[in-house]
Amino acid sequence: MSSPPVAEGTIRDHLANERTFLAWVRTAVTFIGLGFAVDRLVPVDAWGQLLGLVLVAVGGGMMLPAVLSFRRTSRAITAGSYAPPIMTSTVIAAIVVAGALALAAVILLRPT
Repeated sequence: MSSPPVAEGTIRDHLANERTFLAWVRTAVTFIGLGFAVDRLVPVDAWGQLLGLVLVAVGGGMMLPAVLSFRRTSRAITAGSYAPPIMTSTVIAAIVVAGALALAAVILLRPT
């Protein structure tokens, strides 16, 4: 399977898009590794396991918007019609903030 042709003068744009995708991959792998570490290092109880599973799920789930964004941006760059994904970025930011607040609540409400 061959890649679509790249318009002249946009090689740097496509490379920047690929670097952005790889940053998503690194972040997802970090979440997955952190979830695994939390599951293994936190004392055995429901909260530690739940927190580990949530982090692993978030890491795996990050790959869907990552690949969709990469593909959309690649097509837009080739077509010369790129516009930043404002709604996607806003939704992802809101999810991260909600997750941070939920995890903070788990930490604060967890019996010591």
